[in-house]
Amino acid sequence: MTVIDIVAAMRRPWRVALRLRPRPVSDEERAQAIEDYRRAVLVLQHNAYRNLQSAIANAAIMGGFLAGWKLLLGEVPRAALAAAGICVVGGALGICYYGVRDRPLGRRLLVASVAFTVLGLGALVLSKWIGGN
Repeated sequence: MTVIDIVAAMRRPWRVALRLRPRPVSDEERAQAIEDYRRAVLVLQHNAYRNLQSAIANAAIMGGFLAGWKLLLGEVPRAALAAAGICVVGGALGICYYGVRDRPLGRRLLVASVAFTVLGLGALVLSKWIGGN
């Protein structure tokens, strides 16, 4: 077998595939294929939505961790203590989200976590901008 034979064998399926016609499919097979496709799309959407929620919770946890770390090191000025505390609460709510992820409370915890984290980070930025520290 030479290289020419290998290349020729690789090209044959494409030629044959172009000549083939789709086989007739019954209505039951078509309905089953459509149902399988819909189920696969729903599973994909569900997994993507859960991954997005986890990423949002992780971002809130990271914001809370960084604010808590700055609090522990004493790098937060007095004007920003409340803002850093709010960030820490947002991070704690993000951690709590993982405990109740699939229940209705999970979405509320996620929204509260994001709200506290954004509010705390916004207050930190404002205190830095106004205070100049």
